[in-house]
Amino acid sequence: MKLGWNRLDIQLEETDEMLVRTGSFLRHPDSRLVIPHKLRMPFSRMSKQMLFLFHVTGQKFTLTTPYEDACISEIDLAPNDALVIKMDHVLAFSANTFLHRAWRFDMVSLLTWQFRYIHIPGPSRVVYFGLGELTQEQLNDECHDYDQGSVIGWTNSLLQGVSSRSSVLSALFAKEQICLDRFTGSGTLLTQASTITKLPKRFHDEKANSSWVDYLNALLGLRI
Repeated sequence: MKLGWNRLDIQLEETDEMLVRTGSFLRHPDSRLVIPHKLRMPFSRMSKQMLFLFHVTGQKFTLTTPYEDACISEIDLAPNDALVIKMDHVLAFSANTFLHRAWRFDMVSLLTWQFRYIHIPGPSRVVYFGLGELTQEQLNDECHDYDQGSVIGWTNSLLQGVSSRSSVLSALFAKEQICLDRFTGSGTLLTQASTITKLPKRFHDEKANSSWVDYLNALLGLRI
């Protein structure tokens, strides 16, 4: 895992091409501004400053962000995999692929209020950033819960769900989150230091099974 605190040098092979976010600081002698012919999500891309992208080929360039405590890293996606990631955190990706939007309407989306997800299909090289400590965690047939503020993205081989460890009263007075992100299976999880609450980034619990009854118990403060 290659890391850079608010600055990362990206080395490209002669035949490599990448699309780079215009909001990123870019140093490259042959960059040019383009509008990719794949006109997916025009309004979302415009609001996220990703309608126009820099097209970079070969050599080496430098990326940074406006955030002093940002950490930049990259991940290589396998041909049969995809990265589900928050669009705000994407800095650059291989030009041979492109991001697309997927909608999901289920109990998880209703509880977490996350209906829209951004997918980048492999094979691809993706450069992204997070705030504070940035890690790529490998899950091997495991189940773990995370603070929602710490999760940046995950490979599509992981199953995402929701869990809880708080009642309404404990959430109000102890400032705990009611809903947590739960990931199950084998794959890679991208996390940053939690910027929303003071909760630990990952929670350890032997109980991996949960149902809608568990969620209602947590939300209402009941213990059935």
